[in-house]
Amino acid sequence: MENQLTSEIKHILRFIFDTLDTPSFSDNSLMNGKAGHILFMCNYLNYHNINEDQKFSDSFGRLTESLNFITYPGHCTGRSGINWLFSYLTFNNILEKKDNLIIRFKNDELQMECMRLAQMGNYGFLHGAIGVAYAILNSTNLSNNESFFVDLFQRIRTNLLENNGLVHHFDFSILSQDLTRVNLGLAHGITGIIKFCIECQRRGVCKNESASLCKELVLYLRKNVNQNHSVSYFPKMINTRAKSEEINSRLSWCYGDLGISFILYQVGKCFKDTELMSFAVEILEKHAINIANNNEINDIGLCHGRAGILHIFNKMWLLTGRFSFKEASTFCVKKTLKEFNQIKSRLTIKETSNIDDYSLIFGSAGVGLALLSYINSDTEWDDCFFLN
Repeated sequence: MENQLTSEIKHILRFIFDTLDTPSFSDNSLMNGKAGHILFMCNYLNYHNINEDQKFSDSFGRLTESLNFITYPGHCTGRSGINWLFSYLTFNNILEKKDNLIIRFKNDELQMECMRLAQMGNYGFLHGAIGVAYAILNSTNLSNNESFFVDLFQRIRTNLLENNGLVHHFDFSILSQDLTRVNLGLAHGITGIIKFCIECQRRGVCKNESASLCKELVLYLRKNVNQNHSVSYFPKMINTRAKSEEINSRLSWCYGDLGISFILYQVGKCFKDTELMSFAVEILEKHAINIANNNEINDIGLCHGRAGILHIFNKMWLLTGRFSFKEASTFCVKKTLKEFNQIKSRLTIKETSNIDDYSLIFGSAGVGLALLSYINSDTEWDDCFFLN
């Protein structure tokens, strides 16, 4: 007999499934639109052992019919994110390999766009070169793309040499790097590059280059830990001219301690660095123990809201078996259920909004996947958030 918490989660999951993608929904992207809805539907239907569903089929059909309208290369809102979804569906035997090869965006086009973004200095995961490169890394013909990865690591190395060993924050308002700041986060900053490096290690791609770059960037992170850990270990940004800006960071996937330390834990596992793993667990466990006292969480979604926090704590429970992570994830689940029942698909918790958000990154699709992972322990989908 299932407990009350699981029953409440299932009720919310059904609500989310029923309210996702409709024929009038126009955004097709992974993080903001239809592709993200399909990812939720796929996992929801699999949980209920449903192999065929008309709503899923209709949504996937509408997505494939609209591919020509998707022009941006990035992971969040563009072609790379769509390719990631096709790879995921193929891996899970939902999309046949031959069909995937026909409908996906071609690697040679993505390679050109990736290098263009890299030359601009945009190395972000969500909107920059790293997200595009990861889609290529996930493709089925890695051997045909080897020279591309060599060129990409050379481009990153050149950027480091030109900027005193730093990868500066990319400022979209001026479409170039801000030479006064370094972004540490997973979504837009150097932690995303670190994660890409260990994914290259796992696949045997540019092993020497990726290992060297990864260790350099990890060392930079550790040299810039805040002296006072009362709010956060890591700042949101490093001001390269005066360490006075944005010393503390919010608790979230995109920025700050949660995303950074979870990736540091993965780096430790990759290179068998037990000290780094212990350091990462120390940070995560401190926040897990204090989660009930954190009053700065104003959103519900995966990116910088409570769903992202509960999901990372849940993953750490599954990885380490430490009960502090289990307690923290359960606390966040209960808060998420309460808040979701109050606002349904609204954007924020504390501010009234008239905008519904069904997206993967901010809205109900992402909340649903985090809740589903809590009850079935399947976190494979979060590879699209650079977590798996």
